[in-house]
Amino acid sequence: HWIVPVESHGVKLLSIGFFAAPDQAVAWRGPMASKALEQLFKDADWGELDVL
Repeated sequence: HWIVPVESHGVKLLSIGFFAAPDQAVAWRGPMASKALEQLFKDADWGELDVL
């Protein structure tokens, strides 16, 4: 399953905040934050990109 980024005006965007409730704070550190960022980069359906 691919994570589909939000797109507006040709710019694709993903954020950890998209997966948390609006009233829920997200304060990850160390390995947990690294793994989450890696997953956003690798598991997203970015399509064809000029820059990441």
